[in-house]
Amino acid sequence: MATHFERQLEALHVQIITMGSFCEKAISLSNKAIRGEDCIKAIFETDREIDTKEREIENLCMRILLHQQPVARDLRQIADSLRQSGSYAGALDLNYRDFSRQYEYMNQLIIRSSCRCYLVMVTMETAADTLPHIEEIEQALSQMEQSIRQTIRRVDVCTRYSAMQYLIILFEPIETQIPNIMDRIFIQYYKHSKNHSFQPGYEYLTMTEMKENDDK
Repeated sequence: MATHFERQLEALHVQIITMGSFCEKAISLSNKAIRGEDCIKAIFETDREIDTKEREIENLCMRILLHQQPVARDLRQIADSLRQSGSYAGALDLNYRDFSRQYEYMNQLIIRSSCRCYLVMVTMETAADTLPHIEEIEQALSQMEQSIRQTIRRVDVCTRYSAMQYLIILFEPIETQIPNIMDRIFIQYYKHSKNHSFQPGYEYLTMTEMKENDDK
């Protein structure tokens, strides 16, 4: 039986095929117009159909990304993957690879000097009954990234992990202060963001605990 994710991908495939047929129709009508046939009205109608279908595909893609993003319970698995490989297959870009190498380096510091570091996952949740456009999502993520970078220290590290998530390594903070650190980040975000369609949240774990669990 197909999963919900597979059904969504199939629906996306159908939408893309439909978009292709609209584009073929537009090309055919354009050729006719070049030969002098009166089909301007049909061209405009097809162009509107293409624009509508483009928005439908865009929204479907965002629904798939939003529903399939990792959740808080995956944070431990993410930490395992980061530690085990600097070229983790789920990496989004080179910055993430650099982040994973930094994660491994800090793990070595933990072993050698018993320092204490924390891995934090920030997730941008969408408010109920809302489906923001891609432009709104990217703007919100950009504002969140700026808020993180303006708030964390130079010894801390941040990278974008998924469509709606960031990972942060906090180097030797006082654990009881982590909620205050995250509150400052979110206050900074809300200060600059006028869009209330997103609600940031976070989960964290200590990298020391990860090492202790591996040794058992």
